[in-house]
Amino acid sequence: MQLEKGIVGKIVWGLLFLFSLNLFNQSSLILMLLFGFIVIMDKGKIYYCSKDSMFYLLIIFAVTFFLFAAQNGISTGISAFGCPMSYYIGKRMITKQNELQIKSIAILLVTGMTCHAFVNFFYELIRFGGINSSGTHYDFFSLGAVTSATGAATYLTLFAGVIFYIILESDSLKKWIIGLIMIVIAFAYDMILGGRSFFALTAAAFVISMIIYVLYQETTKEKLVAFRKMLLVFIVLFVVGMIVYTVYKEEITNIFESTYLFHRISYANIAESQDLFSFFKTTDRGDVRNQYIKLMWDYPFGGRKILAKVGLYAHELWLDIFDSAGIVPYILMWVISIQITVNNIQYVLCRQTTLKNRVLIVGITVAVTVQFFFEPILTGCRALLFSYFLICGMVKRQMKFFKEEV
Repeated sequence: MQLEKGIVGKIVWGLLFLFSLNLFNQSSLILMLLFGFIVIMDKGKIYYCSKDSMFYLLIIFAVTFFLFAAQNGISTGISAFGCPMSYYIGKRMITKQNELQIKSIAILLVTGMTCHAFVNFFYELIRFGGINSSGTHYDFFSLGAVTSATGAATYLTLFAGVIFYIILESDSLKKWIIGLIMIVIAFAYDMILGGRSFFALTAAAFVISMIIYVLYQETTKEKLVAFRKMLLVFIVLFVVGMIVYTVYKEEITNIFESTYLFHRISYANIAESQDLFSFFKTTDRGDVRNQYIKLMWDYPFGGRKILAKVGLYAHELWLDIFDSAGIVPYILMWVISIQITVNNIQYVLCRQTTLKNRVLIVGITVAVTVQFFFEPILTGCRALLFSYFLICGMVKRQMKFFKEEV
């Protein structure tokens, strides 16, 4: 679709933003409206899918998930249809070779999900007159309804994937200041939520993005310059951080000790159940995951029977799908996950891809893929899963244009 001009483009951009914002917790409904609008504008035609095995895999996954998960309720089963819809929308966004379009839409989705998290951060500050140090949190976009800390932190996943990209794009003092403020807010909110996954996502995505940035400079000299530039950035940030901490040590310490993350660490140390290192390794989730794996053959057709027996979510995309709908959707999602990861890697390594898009897509891919191992995304944050499939659809379409050039 041509999104640059006209009322149609503005409607699509608006719906994309509201979808990523998960307004009123209705991302699935907004996605369906966007899909319907695109089909209507295309006069009922479905494009670009006759030879795309991924699209059909996603449809088969959605159908089988619906059939097996419907035993838990129709609304639970029907949610999976957002996977093929979002992937198709992503493909439809790219109608010609346009690297800028991928960047613009990906950043829009990151912005929407990050805004959701940041608004909740300020909402709780206002509501509680300061830091909410409890384990109960509230979602402004669900009219102040209670939300889990895990669900609230998941909205920062895409942002974790683009932190290096933000630094790369900061070519002025104004952008540097805005970027640093956003990064500080993200880490502050995650500590208030008591989250651990965000640290792993950020570290993994940042390191891989930096490696891609350095390796894909055109000459050896440029690679050395890029490496020195990154080293200088680290040194400057470290020095500034140390100065700020030294000057405001007491205030920073008091703020950190008010967060739920500090409470969780303190409780683990007092109980002597975990030291600080093992706390961040999330061994408790590993134990739950092992219980799920042991019970897989006892309950091969879903129905949330393992959840009822264990009492906790698996905190993993695939095992959560298995518990909801059984072994068939479980296997399909593994195949889909591997295939889209391979396709994204091919895009990052493709010689026609711009350097900034390499960094952007590899960061998002790493962050979301790591998150798959930590959280039940389809149950807990569908907006993230659907946003990722939408980005993957754009990448797949762009790769087709690249191959046609050769």
